[in-house]
Amino acid sequence: MFNFFKPKFNIRTKRLENSLTIVANINGKKISSMKCVVEEKAILIGDIEPFRNHKDFNKGYGTMMMNELLSYAKQNNINEVYGYLSDVDIDHKERLLHFYTKFGFEIKLYDVMIDCNFGELRILI
Repeated sequence: MFNFFKPKFNIRTKRLENSLTIVANINGKKISSMKCVVEEKAILIGDIEPFRNHKDFNKGYGTMMMNELLSYAKQNNINEVYGYLSDVDIDHKERLLHFYTKFGFEIKLYDVMIDCNFGELRILI
């Protein structure tokens, strides 16, 4: 039997000059986004907007957005994706570390905060 109430999930990728945004939608409404800067041979993960509703946590949506980002990098001959771990996310540090390491990111944690960051992450494609 067809389920008419099953949420429809999709991911859109928008590029405007050196800005790349990956948007996760459920039933046409944005639930989260990943904002990046496209450099010559690298992509900087700038900000990942948190899910607006906690019931959307741990459902694989963030994983799908990251897979989309890494796929975009490969398709566009971009060799590296990197970013910084911000102090605004320190309350869920362990969840972040788990998230990035499952994709193969190398993570360097700082001994002291640098520009409001407690670490950096990097993956070579």
